[in-house]
Amino acid sequence: MGMSKNDIIRLSTLFILIPLACQDPHQHPRLPSGVYEVVDHSLNAIGCEDTGDPVEASARVAFIVIFDDTVLGEAVSRVFSCEDPQDCQALRDAVLTSVSGPVPLISLTFRDVYQDGRGTVVDQSSGFATGTGLCERPQRVISTVQITADGELNLQTRTRTGDGYDSTEDGFCTVDEGRNATEAADCSSLTTIRAVRTR
Repeated sequence: MGMSKNDIIRLSTLFILIPLACQDPHQHPRLPSGVYEVVDHSLNAIGCEDTGDPVEASARVAFIVIFDDTVLGEAVSRVFSCEDPQDCQALRDAVLTSVSGPVPLISLTFRDVYQDGRGTVVDQSSGFATGTGLCERPQRVISTVQITADGELNLQTRTRTGDGYDSTEDGFCTVDEGRNATEAADCSSLTTIRAVRTR
């Protein structure tokens, strides 16, 4: 699918999708489908007080594709990064037909979208087991997307990295302990993407 520079290695860690506080999303249950061209992509690698510096051209996201899908019988919105409009379409088709392929840099699934066109998803990792008996770098990643009435997409991803904690007697890391470790952690990085709809 021509996405080699977006391939990432997924280390063996445990992730869980955390339900958000109860809200009423049902006015707009999904994000507007389409292809969005990225016009701004910035990274603050040391905190979340401001949006940080522009991402270098070789690492920046070029396009975002959004489409409807169904997961375990539930309607969701998929948000993926892609190289160009043709690549976006190929990625969409591959996901909907369950064809395996390269993993895009951005791969998000939003269950609910609220009246203001906003959706939020939280990924909680357990951290990585080490030979010292510690689980290191547990992370909570909070991604929020909002699409305005005129078709502008704003995506922000905030990461909290917690301190290491003791693994279980069997040497495992758990999502519950990872959540505890990141609960009070400061936001350690912020990625911001702004894109406009092209089709």
